[in-house]
Amino acid sequence: MGLIISVLDFVSLRLIWFVVFAIFLSTLFFLSIKFYRRKSIEKLELYKYQMQALINQINPHFIFNTLNSIQLYIYKNDKQKSIEYISNFSKLMRQVLDNSKEQLITIGEEVEIIKSYVELELMRFENKFEYNIFVDRSISQSKILPLITQPYLENSIWHGFMLKETKGLLEISFKEFNGNVLVVIKDNGIGIKKSKEINFSNVLKGKGHGTNIGEERLRVFNKVFRKNAQVTITDCSQNADGEGVNVTIEFPKL
Repeated sequence: MGLIISVLDFVSLRLIWFVVFAIFLSTLFFLSIKFYRRKSIEKLELYKYQMQALINQINPHFIFNTLNSIQLYIYKNDKQKSIEYISNFSKLMRQVLDNSKEQLITIGEEVEIIKSYVELELMRFENKFEYNIFVDRSISQSKILPLITQPYLENSIWHGFMLKETKGLLEISFKEFNGNVLVVIKDNGIGIKKSKEINFSNVLKGKGHGTNIGEERLRVFNKVFRKNAQVTITDCSQNADGEGVNVTIEFPKL
């Protein structure tokens, strides 16, 4: 009888230890889930604030250039152009402010911002260039970082076309490539090397901040979401019979 009680005590003790161990593992599991969930929320918050800070850097940079243009129209006493430019600028800023609140926007929304921005630049440069936009319909609703194209468009126009003797051509395309979104910005401007050679002039001094911001935004996006968005900039003017600059942004299809 005593042997049976000893066996039962042993079995009960093992059962108790098993239950305690199971409770310990369950608690550890749920605490881990809570911890990683909290870390994920923290990462998203970090991403949100970092992105907002970077977008806030883009806005003043762009506004500074635009105010210069408005000032020029006023200086020339061109009231009609001044009113038209301010009206178009207001429309663009509404789009920028609306979309800068979002972490991601659709390609269709990004294209609308591109159109508004490029039309303003056409006014500024008095139709010194033409532009085309192509969007693969299958990805028009895919998500992308807001304003990710604007700094590169600005570089093409300001650095590529400003001192170009003939009319410029700016081509922007959104395509699907290997399961990713491929954004290609191509211009036939003077190229990076020649632009750097004349960058000492007052006309171009102070430009070029935007591309650094664009690359930093992609870096933050990759860090938080563990993606591999990247940008490649090629100076085609260094090739035989080549001209201009190609910017390729490869972004995950979201």
